[in-house]
Amino acid sequence: MRAADLMVAAVWLSVASAVSLWLAYGGLNQVTDPASAITAVGIVTGLVGTDLILVMLVLAARIPAIDRVVGQDKTMAFHRRLGKPALYLILAHAVLLTVGYAMSDGPGFDPATAATAFERFSSSRAGTRPGAPGDGTRHYGLGLAIVAEIARRHDGTVSIDQSHPGGAVVCSFPLALRER
Repeated sequence: MRAADLMVAAVWLSVASAVSLWLAYGGLNQVTDPASAITAVGIVTGLVGTDLILVMLVLAARIPAIDRVVGQDKTMAFHRRLGKPALYLILAHAVLLTVGYAMSDGPGFDPATAATAFERFSSSRAGTRPGAPGDGTRHYGLGLAIVAEIARRHDGTVSIDQSHPGGAVVCSFPLALRER
């Protein structure tokens, strides 16, 4: 077996180890409905994407043993080939987790709290899921406040549309066409 083939096998072993650890600690036990299945796939794509990025860092580090056995040209070519899959996996991770968490988040916004949801560290007792952990207070933290600030800085708006069940966060940005 050539040294380059051993390097590919080591990468596959690294990816398999990351997914195996997730499975060993009950990853599949969390899958109970479509929302949790999408979230689980998002977690796995994040694990694999992050693992590939770490492999890319090792390959770009110019470790003498790897350069001597495989060669710097082949190592950097392999590093380059891992770039797009790692990026797509990290992007898929973000999208899948967002969709999975949105599908499983519960009742959404109470109309009475919609006005304060975009304030930093706002919270409300209304809209809490039955049996949710904690003191029964639903905390919105900084997430929506950051979204509102980004929208404001780009001449956009952000609001909660109550026409959807539970409400939906709607961001609107003006489209500026460039003149040539």
